[in-house]
Amino acid sequence: MRQLLYRLGSNPRRSLRRFLSGFGLFMLGLFFIYMGAKGQPLLQVPGLVLGGGGFGLAAWGYLGIFCNRLSQFLDR
Repeated sequence: MRQLLYRLGSNPRRSLRRFLSGFGLFMLGLFFIYMGAKGQPLLQVPGLVLGGGGFGLAAWGYLGIFCNRLSQFLDR
């Protein structure tokens, strides 16, 4: 279990970059969903794809950040 924590949290800068990229994609997806609700409904489809992908990427990045912090805590 510790090896998995150390592997996932080995590069916190990359994890932060993944989290921020995923968050940006998620927000862009929400924008498309909102614009589809106000105007053309077909905009909601790419919004759902971008939102889901962005959510997954942000979750993966956050998991790396969390594992880095947890591994530092366990080393003490």
